Amino acid sequence: MWRLLKTLLVPPLYDDYEQDRRSRLGTYILVFLLVFTPAAAVINYVLARSRDQTWQIGVSLFLVSLLFSRWLMQKRQLHAALVIMLVTLWGMLNWSAYAYAGGVSSAVFTGNLVVVVLAGLLLGRPGATVSAALTILAGLVLAAIEQAGLLPLDLATRSGWSEWVTNVTYLLCVATALFFFVDTYEHVLHRWRMNESQLRESNEQLRINSARLRAQNEVLATLQQTTVDLLNRRELSDVLSAILDRALFLCQARNGFIYLLEADNLMHLRVPRGVFAADYSEVFSKGVGLTGKIWAQGEPLLVTNYDEWAGRDERIATGQFGAILGVPLSSGQEVVGVLVVTHDRGGATFSNEDMQL
Repeated sequence: MWRLLKTLLVPPLYDDYEQDRRSRLGTYILVFLLVFTPAAAVINYVLARSRDQTWQIGVSLFLVSLLFSRWLMQKRQLHAALVIMLVTLWGMLNWSAYAYAGGVSSAVFTGNLVVVVLAGLLLGRPGATVSAALTILAGLVLAAIEQAGLLPLDLATRSGWSEWVTNVTYLLCVATALFFFVDTYEHVLHRWRMNESQLRESNEQLRINSARLRAQNEVLATLQQTTVDLLNRRELSDVLSAILDRALFLCQARNGFIYLLEADNLMHLRVPRGVFAADYSEVFSKGVGLTGKIWAQGEPLLVTNYDEWAGRDERIATGQFGAILGVPLSSGQEVVGVLVVTHDRGGATFSNEDMQL
């Protein structure tokens, strides 16, 4: 039952805005007609006690045509579905005006105004033009039938040709004005939505650019301070400590170290921070462990999860580190040291911008 209701009530979605709008509007109109028509038939039966089989057959055919139109919508034959729905509605209105409502002067015939507007909204201006032409044709035919006295109803007063011309002219003028109003409103609304979307995208891009600019300013300020510190310090350990502290600040990390190449051709720990400050004195040869691999490759290395990294050092217990970023410290073409900063397991990760810093 729910699947059936969903099929009837939920409009097919389209990537194109205009097709999606027509699909939604066409579905809403179809659902309204599918609910309104049986209700009108029941009211007509209860109030007028009408047992006219012609009316019952007409309503049944009308409903079948609407359901067929809805089926075409589900098959994504949107244009054909909308044309069938509008032609069915147009035929039902004019048949009712002829058979039950009294011709051109009846309120039912003015329902063509709705068809003209809907044709414009669902099929564009060509649809509105064709619908208006069909309305004029229907008015001519009904007027001729009315003047010939061939209407099924016995009317005491019949409208003349002048009244017919007045009614149809008024109908088309109002329909045209209403169509252009709604059409303009739809285009303005669409443009407003597009501008709103573009404004949101521009604001988001501005926010991103502002964040990048602030980060760049922080980097420049940090590099400037690092330069000043380096100029004021003569001891190598002080210089290395300043470099590592600035790297930790820029990457927003709290663990790190600097290894330097010693005379024994091994990397020795010189500056530890965080967890590495407590009795961590591992020595690495070239190609061994993270430090040794960075030394051998001579390029930065980013590891998102150290425990899952294929080159992890089995001597280091699992669960200590998460993301790790390491860069070589070079003198000319030779790697003389390695700088590494890490996050705790489950913490933040490093970006390409961090690697470039």
